[in-house]
Amino acid sequence: APPLPYDLPERAWERLVELDLAAAFRLPDNRFAAWRAWAKLDPRAALAAALTEAPEILTQVVAVLARREPAQARRLLTEHPEISPDLVLQNISEGLLRTDPAAAVTQSVERGPGMQEYVFQQWLRQDPDAARDWARSLTHPGDRRRLGDVALAELAATDPAAALREAQALPAGSRRTGHLLTAITALGRQDPAAAHAAAEGITAPGPRQQALAVLAEALIATDPAAAGMLPLFDWKALDEAATVRWSYTTAEGMRSSGGTSQLYGNTTAELVAKLAASAPRATVEALAALPGEAGAPLSAALGAWVGLAPEAASTWLRDLPPGTAKDNGVEGLVTWLVEKGPERDFPAAMSWAEEASPERRDGILVRALAQWRNADPAGARAAAESLFLTLPEDRRPALRQFLQ
Repeated sequence: APPLPYDLPERAWERLVELDLAAAFRLPDNRFAAWRAWAKLDPRAALAAALTEAPEILTQVVAVLARREPAQARRLLTEHPEISPDLVLQNISEGLLRTDPAAAVTQSVERGPGMQEYVFQQWLRQDPDAARDWARSLTHPGDRRRLGDVALAELAATDPAAALREAQALPAGSRRTGHLLTAITALGRQDPAAAHAAAEGITAPGPRQQALAVLAEALIATDPAAAGMLPLFDWKALDEAATVRWSYTTAEGMRSSGGTSQLYGNTTAELVAKLAASAPRATVEALAALPGEAGAPLSAALGAWVGLAPEAASTWLRDLPPGTAKDNGVEGLVTWLVEKGPERDFPAAMSWAEEASPERRDGILVRALAQWRNADPAGARAAAESLFLTLPEDRRPALRQFLQ
């Protein structure tokens, strides 16, 4: 008979075993599937036969038994050291979760703290109140704290406001900060204003800015429209915080990997570019309305808008009154023209640089020429020399240095 696909449903294998056990075992490359099906249908007969087979077959059969008879599977592990324990112990834990979840969590520690946290998380999803009460009753402070962290991270996925309240009650330190970040991230998807207020309410400057960076990224990733609050942030501090790398346990990370999730902050320019991709004009106008000292990344936002609608963005920028906002917008447009546009337009970039204030225009101009030089050295030098001859003496030093 030809080999059957490896993804054949378990129920199909069980039906094959029911119809013709010998034929099921004759199918090539699928012996384990047939043994597992037999163990589910007739565990006594399958176990008796597996005891005379290779250890890997016995392991598969005992693993199936472990879900129904955890105590028997543990006894077999003791009696038959040739059985590979990992799969069997995992199934013992899953079997105990249905009948004695506290025992499942307690016994799973022999496979390491990470596995115990995973099994405890499964219990939390079955009966959160009972699991949390049991964790609070633990006498060992390290275990109580470790599993309490799992419970609090899981709570953030289902009731972020409650998780936030519990996190706020923790003593100051990295543990409190990690749980605050988790809760604020989750709350930002449900109630952005409450999440923003919670982040701003953190008194320590470093953790507060970390929380704002986490919230900004969460909002842009899940609900760009809700990120209209981003202009309220202290962008200079946020930009510093967004470069910080931190690690903490999240319910989402544990769901996917059973372990610790790493969250890396993006730069605010990247965050704003994502936001501008969804609502470019609204983002640019909101950032442009902030005072210059706010440090809002208008340049990145306008660059994103230009990429989507160059004519609309250019018209808006040309009508903007002189000031820091216009300078930042000009910088963003020039950067797009010389670095990111589908066809880089260096002469247009130099023309736009002249729209900036006297304090900024020459710096923007020289950066545009530097990009031009990378693409076309001769063309950039010719343009710089021609411009040098037309500029007044007080504007020549920057170009002279560039030409040298």
